Amino acid sequence: MAYVPVGIDDDGNLPDEVMGNLSGAYARVGGSAQRGTHVPVATRTALTYMRAKSDGSATQETSRVTHVITADCFNLRVYYGNITSNANAVSPVDGDNAITVKCDVEDASGKRKRGWTTTGARSMTIEPGGHGYFTVQGTFKKGDRIYTRTHVSVASAGMKWPRGLTTNTGPQAGLGEGVTVGSDLTLPSTTAVSQSFVWVYSPAMILGEVATPAPTVAIIGDSIAASQADNADRGFIVRALEPLNLGYVWLPQQGETMSMWHTADEGGGRAVGLDHVSHAICQYGVNDIFNNGNSLATWQTNALKLWTALAQRGISVFQTTITPKSSSTDSWATTANQTAAAQTGVRNSVNDWLRAGAPLNPSTLAAVAVGTAGALLAGQPDHPLTGYFEVADQAESARNSGLWKVTGTANYATGDGTHPSGAMHTLMAAGIDASRLTL
Repeated sequence: MAYVPVGIDDDGNLPDEVMGNLSGAYARVGGSAQRGTHVPVATRTALTYMRAKSDGSATQETSRVTHVITADCFNLRVYYGNITSNANAVSPVDGDNAITVKCDVEDASGKRKRGWTTTGARSMTIEPGGHGYFTVQGTFKKGDRIYTRTHVSVASAGMKWPRGLTTNTGPQAGLGEGVTVGSDLTLPSTTAVSQSFVWVYSPAMILGEVATPAPTVAIIGDSIAASQADNADRGFIVRALEPLNLGYVWLPQQGETMSMWHTADEGGGRAVGLDHVSHAICQYGVNDIFNNGNSLATWQTNALKLWTALAQRGISVFQTTITPKSSSTDSWATTANQTAAAQTGVRNSVNDWLRAGAPLNPSTLAAVAVGTAGALLAGQPDHPLTGYFEVADQAESARNSGLWKVTGTANYATGDGTHPSGAMHTLMAAGIDASRLTL
């Protein structure tokens, strides 16, 4: 459960004296699914357009992507963005140029419904760094499979659009996903989109209006949360949410750290997704510690800044423990031939601090050592963290060993020592008890 300071004025704003001060009393608010509130209601969307951009030769294409509806809903809002990755594949930046977008949605009966802007137009132009949405009328049932057709175009050759999802792969293979370059196949066209495995421009998030309250989740982290080495656009967090059919917004970014998220001002264009969720699952840690050399104190400072920013939005925040990093001389077939990375001691200290409730000084809200008497613990009022999920134990040969689990088979748990395999993503998903994500 997440909290924000009480004392909200008649305009719904916090008084100046409590803005930025988390030492006061808290009252629960935030994005929860209820009638009149639009929340995430579909799978396979991404607010991070982190794949290769279009090549600049084509000026238009139409993609077809499948989604599963996660709650009975109506009045969809299909969001699109114009952000992309920079050359180092870290925090998103503004897109290269303006893009023009159209969409339609095919419901479970096969009927296609046009998307309309708030001004009644069939297309919208999105400037670099911007977002916009189409409204699609109709009712949609939990568990329904729908398809979005998205047409994106630019004014002239040499201009580009961002790409976010992969089509026709993993669980989506053979379901009719793909892209047709050079054509607008949104309504009134009835031509089929070419089925193919390709990166495409697709919805950033799909919101719906719902009558029954339900939790919704922001997925935040680096390439591990972004499902690298697993089925594209899935990963251990999505796998954990699937049995309960929970709606989510997808915010992870390959190569990112918490300090990059902060520098990019709440993730560089991704904050729009935080306005519509009740919970967040944060996975950051591997890049921060192993690649950037964070100390325990630096990691704690960055984590508290992230958790606090989310909690101030009324979001219940969960952090995952951090998975190992190691080298191997036999492709991670055995533990004997693995060597834990140099920063493993820091990672272990972070994980042990999380397991102890991320103790804070109750007056300053600064991190304190495990076992400190009278410390404020996760889940208590004024603490920005609701709790943690134990995924490191699912991945390691033993707690704090810094070595991946083994079966004697090469690359069972990882193929590079950093990114979990698909089999490991499945095991790690068991460490996330999605039933704890309650309103």
